[in-house]
Amino acid sequence: EFYKNGPEKTHDENYSSDEIVYMAEHLKKKINTFIAGHSEEKLERINDPVTKVYEKMREIFPQNDPIELLAKTKDYVSKYVGVLGANLDLTDLIDEILMPSTRSNECRIFPFYPSKFHNFEEANASHFYTASNQFYKMVLRQAPIPARPIINPFQAIQSIEYIENDISTERYQHCKARMREKSDECAKEILLFHGTDVQNIDSIFNTNFNIDSSPVDRSKAMVYGRGIYMSEFPGVSLNYGKGLLLCKVLPGCTESISMEDRSARTGTIP
Repeated sequence: EFYKNGPEKTHDENYSSDEIVYMAEHLKKKINTFIAGHSEEKLERINDPVTKVYEKMREIFPQNDPIELLAKTKDYVSKYVGVLGANLDLTDLIDEILMPSTRSNECRIFPFYPSKFHNFEEANASHFYTASNQFYKMVLRQAPIPARPIINPFQAIQSIEYIENDISTERYQHCKARMREKSDECAKEILLFHGTDVQNIDSIFNTNFNIDSSPVDRSKAMVYGRGIYMSEFPGVSLNYGKGLLLCKVLPGCTESISMEDRSARTGTIP
């Protein structure tokens, strides 16, 4: 108003024209200092592909759970941003949000997303806490063999899905009962991680593991013999695919073998 009306007029009788000019200059310096300190951070946030895609998904699906949308966005960007660069085609992501899961006919799916709020009465919430606890507990331990590094492990979980399949559960319980007939020790259960290509996950959930299936992008070595390969360490399992499953396992009667033992037998270390 001061500059618009000229120096001879002012709308505030408490200050002189010179004082108003001084305050304006001082305020200008403070604003410039603030912008200099935050423009780079703001630019980085605006150019972040996750932010771009998430804001677009919020426009398209305003009624959807924002936490679920953010989780799907992060997963999509992590898969494709390195391949497609800044020109992300959102068609696949939109289809994934719109289309029901192919697992719905065979399985019951209970999705969970990390949050500062907790609903302990939610169905199967205990499985979410068990899975997240097992992941964080083991990811911080040193694996005995090479493991894939997990960046920012304290915030690595974007979502967890607990899957129920009645046919697989019935077979598992039947197998457990047969093992218990041998001994209680034989029927003890453990939690192990299995890494696989993401496109294999639905098949595993629908029909359980298939020893004869082959990876899509590599050979199947089975260096320790025929079987399903799992690990206590999520980083080790992630060497074999970005899809990470936490499985309840009946190991039964086991044999221990070290890397040194295998090297002595074959002359090589996998």
